[in-house]
Amino acid sequence: MRVLLSIALIAVASIFTIELADAGPAPPQLRNKSIVTRFVLQIQQRAPDGRFATPAINVGYTIYVSSAGRSFIRQSRSINNPYFSASRTTEAGPGQTQSGNSEQREMQFSGGKLVGNAVFISGAARMQIGFDPSYARCDVNIQFGKAGGAPIKWKGLDGVMYTVESVTPTGMTCTIQDGNAFSS
Repeated sequence: MRVLLSIALIAVASIFTIELADAGPAPPQLRNKSIVTRFVLQIQQRAPDGRFATPAINVGYTIYVSSAGRSFIRQSRSINNPYFSASRTTEAGPGQTQSGNSEQREMQFSGGKLVGNAVFISGAARMQIGFDPSYARCDVNIQFGKAGGAPIKWKGLDGVMYTVESVTPTGMTCTIQDGNAFSS
């Protein structure tokens, strides 16, 4: 069971690995603020040898928008259960890619929202962070999709492809804080 959960974590580690793109300017109301999101991914996936795994991965994003409108991101993922514990944190600045095995990654401001996309070997994920008119509150929405009925497949950090039978984001929270969350 420990090995299967290790495989599950490796496969999930590439989820929501994104690049910060400078496609859209950050709204002035978000400058010198930090956006913090947290959620849990409840996953059912099949390992290459046919075994079934059901990891719950804790995911967090902290995005700091500087006074110049440049965005910096820290992503954390962790799993902690009786069989396996691990965590990983990655960081990126504007135009930098966080390490991972998604085939395409981006995050940008678009239509008043902060949108992150990850395209996998088969299927994709989209995270949208929406804001109230005053940019004092936020919410997060995550969607996974597949094309033409094909299953979602992603490549784990070990280079092995996994087939996802279901992935459900739960416990989604989003907050906006004044200042740079990375400086404390």
